[in-house]
Amino acid sequence: MDLDFTHALLPKQSVASAEEVQELTEKFHMSKDHLPKMSSEDPAAKALNAVAGDVVKCIRFSLITKKEETYFRIVIES
Repeated sequence: MDLDFTHALLPKQSVASAEEVQELTEKFHMSKDHLPKMSSEDPAAKALNAVAGDVVKCIRFSLITKKEETYFRIVIES
């Protein structure tokens, strides 16, 4: 599936590395199961070849803070 990640309304997305996930979970004293969920059937998850258990890193520009903000989603089986 081709997904145009350059579209202005679609945040930049990638599968987070193991190091990024470890840093995130240690920083916030949580497990990755506490992250917001993303379906494995989501078009972005499919385009990234993400599977259940992967963490997707999303970066988008915030109109409120006027800078790029990073957030994470865990992929779950649908």
